[in-house]
Amino acid sequence: MKFYTSIVIQFSLICYIICNHQIKGASADPKGKLHFSVSSLKNQTGHWETCFSVNKKSRKLPNSWKVDIHHNIEEQNGEISFHLSGVLTAPPPLPEDYELFHGIGYYKLHQTCKGFDDASSICSKEGGHLAIINSEAEAEVLKTIFARFPGLIPWAFIGIHDRQKEGEFITIFGEPLHKTGYAKWYSPNEPNGGIKENCVTMHRNGGLNDGECVSHLPFICEFDLSWKSM
Repeated sequence: MKFYTSIVIQFSLICYIICNHQIKGASADPKGKLHFSVSSLKNQTGHWETCFSVNKKSRKLPNSWKVDIHHNIEEQNGEISFHLSGVLTAPPPLPEDYELFHGIGYYKLHQTCKGFDDASSICSKEGGHLAIINSEAEAEVLKTIFARFPGLIPWAFIGIHDRQKEGEFITIFGEPLHKTGYAKWYSPNEPNGGIKENCVTMHRNGGLNDGECVSHLPFICEFDLSWKSM
């Protein structure tokens, strides 16, 4: 007979989804319900096993899901601490008019100039985000896209800024620039804008520059390849 120490965490989320378009005669009401259950069990041999189940009801379900579960057991001064954390991710649908570059990602260059915040909001509403360059290969992709518009302003907003602390550039997701895999500035003097220039742009040749966030410039949106492959 096996004996188990069981900790069960259950929670339910009522998901409210507001459509980008209005259906005639329809009211804004809840469109789905998500029940997520996690169990962590320890048997008499000392092995821990984390199990989870997901039940969702909705008018339309995502094509794929990704769940990351982490648990940690610590003992100190005779007291045992149990930590359980998890992330359930359903990727957004692929936006229209985004071009696939195999092995890199999906991208769209907006020619209508916007400020940094408006540009970021537009990318988000489309299901993507301002582009973040993670490699030389990705930089080449953005340069290729830019080259199609020779008459366009040669700078475009990407998802980097130093708004939180001057000189410490991070992505819109909070990752330090030096960890992204690409940090090539336009010239040895860059970044040089001080407290007035806190949002990063990319030149059509791939070089980065700090510019004013309120400047109206083209911008590049990205839909991560990992979201589509989940």
